[in-house]
Amino acid sequence: MHQRVLLMVLCLAVLAARPARSSAVPIIWTDWTEGTSGLEGSATGFLDIGGEIVEVTYTGEIAFIQTNGGTNYYVPDAYSTTSDLVDNPPPTSDIIALSRASEKTLTFSRPIANPLFAVVSLNGNGYSFNQDFEILGYGRGYWGNGTLTKTNPEPGVYQLNGSGEPHGVIQFTGAFNSVSWTSLTNEYWNGFTIGVTGLAQPELATTPGDGGKLNFGYTRIGSTSQLDLEIANAGSIGTFLAGSTSAASGEFAGPDPGEAFNIGADAPLNQTFSYSPDGAGFDMQSITVDTAAGTHTITLQGIGVGPVFAADTAAGQTLDAGLVSAPGAMTIIELVISNNFVGNVGDDMLTALSLLDYSFTGTDASQFELLTPLDVIMAGDSLTLQVAFKPTAEGVFNDAQFHLLTDVNADYGQAGMSFTWNLIGEAENVPAPSMLVGALLVLARFRTQRRG
Repeated sequence: MHQRVLLMVLCLAVLAARPARSSAVPIIWTDWTEGTSGLEGSATGFLDIGGEIVEVTYTGEIAFIQTNGGTNYYVPDAYSTTSDLVDNPPPTSDIIALSRASEKTLTFSRPIANPLFAVVSLNGNGYSFNQDFEILGYGRGYWGNGTLTKTNPEPGVYQLNGSGEPHGVIQFTGAFNSVSWTSLTNEYWNGFTIGVTGLAQPELATTPGDGGKLNFGYTRIGSTSQLDLEIANAGSIGTFLAGSTSAASGEFAGPDPGEAFNIGADAPLNQTFSYSPDGAGFDMQSITVDTAAGTHTITLQGIGVGPVFAADTAAGQTLDAGLVSAPGAMTIIELVISNNFVGNVGDDMLTALSLLDYSFTGTDASQFELLTPLDVIMAGDSLTLQVAFKPTAEGVFNDAQFHLLTDVNADYGQAGMSFTWNLIGEAENVPAPSMLVGALLVLARFRTQRRG
């Protein structure tokens, strides 16, 4: 009786001497429900993660399996006392025992986050995993004591080695649909179970990233530029990212397709935004991609440019051809058209001025004719148009208009603004000098005869 009391006192003293550990997230361990032993073994179980059930399937060699009762080989000191991340060891006797050097695979019905792998008695054996891991801790377990070490013998191969009788926990970092490994030697027996802290979550990723810019650069006034915003789920395969993108407005438009989305990790979405400047200058607007996994703010920006139309006689004014001496004579009106854009935007067609077409209207339109071929006027250049006045009769001709079609406020070479001038000209039948002299002589003779 005295020995039992002394042993209890010593145990309490040891527990009191242990440093306090911060509370970790409770581990949810697999409830293995059924399995078949053998070289081609298999087992199924589930994880209840906050009420969401994730099915767990194991395929590979099984020496024996416990799914309902039996010895609990998960001695707490080897699991929950050796790592600050594990508060609770596997709570039941559920275990899959291995004995052969062969390949094994665990699969999950949906991605799980940072799975934990508890091992029992990895005696002189080891596991070669296809995923990197961290050793959380190991200690004295059901079959004794030993150590766990990790090696990386070649790229993509992560090896867990046991020396002595190690019992402990490792953790894979990330989100996983499956984990595969190979037992390195035949040894009867070593066992495991799998646990998690939660489900794998989707992760928002955009191109450009949060705070980035969709920069349309220089865009011609009256035309449209388009850029894509890529929205991706950077989480594991099997997760879904739901959210929406705020619509752009004004000189920016989008997204296209619609605002709401629900995308898997293997299905990035491109949303198209457009920029249609209606005037010269810098334009900017912010849009947001809002999801349960976070919000990204993207800036849309662009600069509107285009040709700057000018004429030495402003549109709407009158071009006066003056007086011609007789029908059939001709006089010329000169109209200087200039492109007054100043600067270099890297693409001359963004600021080129095209004179596309012309017409004369009014009852006197037939008295006027354009002699100069239409052309493209680059930034800083000008073109002199010659309009001929060729009257077919005497009189004043003032019901005529000259219309000039350009690509101002439109894409290069496309119909844009039209400019109009009024036209006027006069024709008077003035006799030639020789005819005037003859008329005077006739008049003088007539007067002389009357005097006689």
